[in-house]
Amino acid sequence: MKITLTGVNESELNECQNKIKELARSCSFKRHLTDKIDIADWCQNSIDKYYDYCLQRRVIPTLDIQNANVDLIGPKEAVCHSLSKIV
Repeated sequence: MKITLTGVNESELNECQNKIKELARSCSFKRHLTDKIDIADWCQNSIDKYYDYCLQRRVIPTLDIQNANVDLIGPKEAVCHSLSKIV
């Protein structure tokens, strides 16, 4: 996404940019899980279904199967629901 800000002066633009960044941080949630050894047992079909489940909820999943790590980024409630499918 690209947002173009216009304003009277640089100070106003910086203030507006900071408010937008803070809003984005407050609306999104990141969860990093380690030692999720059971994901190594998932077949490709299970991985595909989990990705689809997450993406339908606007959650971006990153599965590192070799290191047994999972990252979930998205709206807090959706991340929590996606998390419940993996723990």
